[in-house]
Amino acid sequence: MPLRATASCAPFIHAPVASGELRTMLTLTDVVNELLPSGTRHICGPPVTAAPISRVAVLDGDDPPLVDRATLAVAGRDASPDTADLLSTAPAALVVSATHELGGVGMGDAQVDYPVLMLPPGAEPRGIVDAVSGRLDDQRTRLAVQGIDVYRRLAELAIAGKGLASIASTVATLLSLPVSVVDEEWRPVCAFGVDGAAVAVPDERLIGGLRERLRPNLERERLSPSSPPVLHVALAGEPHAYVAAPIVLPSGPVGYIWADAAVAALEPLVDVTIGHAATVCAIEMARQRAVLEAQLHLRGNFVEELLTEGYHSIEAMRQRARFLGHDLDGPHAVVMLDIDNFARYIAARPVSGEGAIVKLKERFTRLAADAVADGGSALLWQQSDAVVALVPVRDRMSPSELARRIETVRAMVQARLGGPSISAGIGRIYEDPAHLRRSYVEAREAVRIGLTTTGAGTTMPFDRLGVYRLLFRLRESAELGEFCDELLGPLERYDRARGTDLVYTLERYLACNCNVARATEELHLHRNGLLYRLQRIVEITGADFNDARQRLSYYLAILARALDE
Repeated sequence: MPLRATASCAPFIHAPVASGELRTMLTLTDVVNELLPSGTRHICGPPVTAAPISRVAVLDGDDPPLVDRATLAVAGRDASPDTADLLSTAPAALVVSATHELGGVGMGDAQVDYPVLMLPPGAEPRGIVDAVSGRLDDQRTRLAVQGIDVYRRLAELAIAGKGLASIASTVATLLSLPVSVVDEEWRPVCAFGVDGAAVAVPDERLIGGLRERLRPNLERERLSPSSPPVLHVALAGEPHAYVAAPIVLPSGPVGYIWADAAVAALEPLVDVTIGHAATVCAIEMARQRAVLEAQLHLRGNFVEELLTEGYHSIEAMRQRARFLGHDLDGPHAVVMLDIDNFARYIAARPVSGEGAIVKLKERFTRLAADAVADGGSALLWQQSDAVVALVPVRDRMSPSELARRIETVRAMVQARLGGPSISAGIGRIYEDPAHLRRSYVEAREAVRIGLTTTGAGTTMPFDRLGVYRLLFRLRESAELGEFCDELLGPLERYDRARGTDLVYTLERYLACNCNVARATEELHLHRNGLLYRLQRIVEITGADFNDARQRLSYYLAILARALDE
């Protein structure tokens, strides 16, 4: 039976309006308190809340309108009695005239999950539509003006070189919302509270949740530095969404900024502000990178001249170092960080185009500069897929302590780069800057020998290379090759023909100082099995391993062979 509102229906009680200069989104309570005529009744459905209203739809005739939870639906003069049947999705609320018959809406709250409001007699639905549409137009105009003002204020900070922290603090103050910024690896950069004061950075749970939710969405978006996408992200267990945007340069995302959007009525201004903030942060980060690249270029030229002895006076180099904020007096060592087998890495992975390769190298250099500087400034020289660093050795740091520090640097750069392995070579420490060329040559040899002898992703100090320092310099000589062939050739041919491991057995036996018990443990052999192999080795080579000189010769040949692999 058609339902008509009667006097027994409870009158609507106007809800209080939250005050605030920044609230720009029209809400359902605003509509009820300010736009609907006195005498409007709430006839069924849940209570009215401050749900955001972004559009108004007229239910007129039999064509279903586009409706969502932010839509105020108004039943027109020619609306069907079964108005609710036209609503494929629940609106924020449904407004009907006093003469409208509700055939599809029951009196009980369980019948609909949105408020149904009945206008007083004489009130025209069209007038409500015009009033709400006018308020929404005003809202959009006001939002556009506010957005322009926000962009101007933030851009002035970037032009003045105030930095990311000043931009994020201003955004937090404008919105009265907590704001956070992270870099391209989602490491916290800064965080500010509602008053613009610095607060503790977000915890890893929050950062990890945002990263996992944003990543698939951003992969589908076309990222533009001037118009980054603004996304609402809801996390499990959180009562509200976060409004986030990537900070984009032409090379891709270089960071992310978000606000804790606790108040739904603020969402349009939050969206606009976070979008503008991401754009201005991109301008600031581009400026910072330009400064860093200029510094790296100046310092790279200095390091190259110092380490290749391309200078006329060491005193002039000392003065240039002071100009760059560095003191050459005191002990220094040269360190080389190298991307292992870079050409092979690029060939085996989908890194396409020269631009992607250049981007990878530039990021490697920035990460190395950050890790080596450790809060200070670093003197680096970029060499294709390697970075050479001039490292001051202070506080009587020993070579072993320096090696531990560089291993920490190497592991940090490798982890943050996320992909290729990184090896490090450390030259010896020198007091006189005129001798630092030696440390550079030593670091270069150490990283190459370390990669060859101990594998990728290791740190190798030059003073731990031992006999490899001699063998490495002889590796291309014909005489060393002949020496290895004479001693190991028969065993190598035997292994290839029969699929045995006699060369490896001899290597481990000699490395264990000819201790049969230790060698059996390393080779996981029974004692008799090892003795049998050793007997075959003696028969094939004719060697006497009781002779110290022959043991040394064979071990040197094995070490030299490793340099050719």
